[in-house]
Amino acid sequence: MASETTIKLRGRRRQERDTATSLGEEGDDDRLADDGLQRSRTEVDGGGSPAPVIVPTARILNDEIVAAAVKMFVPLSLPAVRRLMRRWVKPILKAHIPGIGARLPTEKMLQNAKDSVVRFFDHEQDLGPESDVLRAFLLVSGEPRLRLDWESACARVRRAKLDKDQSMDSWCQRLAMTTGQSHLLSEIYICGSRRLSQGALNSLVCHEALHNMARRLRPGNPFLSEDAEHVAMALLGDPQFVHYIRE
Repeated sequence: MASETTIKLRGRRRQERDTATSLGEEGDDDRLADDGLQRSRTEVDGGGSPAPVIVPTARILNDEIVAAAVKMFVPLSLPAVRRLMRRWVKPILKAHIPGIGARLPTEKMLQNAKDSVVRFFDHEQDLGPESDVLRAFLLVSGEPRLRLDWESACARVRRAKLDKDQSMDSWCQRLAMTTGQSHLLSEIYICGSRRLSQGALNSLVCHEALHNMARRLRPGNPFLSEDAEHVAMALLGDPQFVHYIRE
C-alpha cells in the first residue's frame, strides 16, 4: 500500500503603540542574519479565508521531524533550528491536543484561555526586541523589521467565541479557525462540540491569535503568508504543525 505524506505549515498593557523593532545585534550564532533571506513564497491575498487547525487524520509530529521541516524554510543548520526550538518553546503553545481530561469546553474554560493568552502576550510585548515571538516571525519572514500588533491580537482574543451549534462550521476537519471579511476584520471561533482540555483550549486560542499579528513595514502587502506564520509557531513549540497521510 503506497502512502503519500505532505507537510502542512500550517499584549504588555494596551497602549497606543505596537512593537516595531528588529533583531538587533546580539552576537548569537542562532539568530537570523539580515541577509540571504529572500525566498519565494505564496503571499496572502488580503481575504478572510479560515485558518484550519487540526484535522482528524492529522498526527502531531515529534520535535525532530518538525525541526527538519522548519529547516527547509530558514537559512539555518538543523542543530541551530533544534537549539532555537528548545530556547523559544512556549508552554502555552506546546500542549497536547485534545489533551488529558478533555471535556466539552465551557464559557468559563474559554475565559480562562483568554486570560492566559492575554497574559502571555502582555509578557512578550514587555520584552520588546527580546521577545521570542518577534524573533520567530522575523526569522521566517526574512524581514529586517516587523510590527507586532499586540493590541488587535488581544482584542480578537477577548472576542473569541465557542461555536456550540455548528453555526460557523461543521467542525469535521478543524477545532478552531480565524475567519472574516479581511485580515483586519477577522474573528476567532473555537469548536464547542468536541472535547478539549484547558491546556489544549489555551493553545488553540493562542495559535489563532498569532495569525495576522505580524506586519511588514515596507510598502506592499503587510501580512505574512499563513505558511510562514505556521513555521514561526512551530519554532515556538506549537504542536499544530501536522502532516497529512493519504493511503
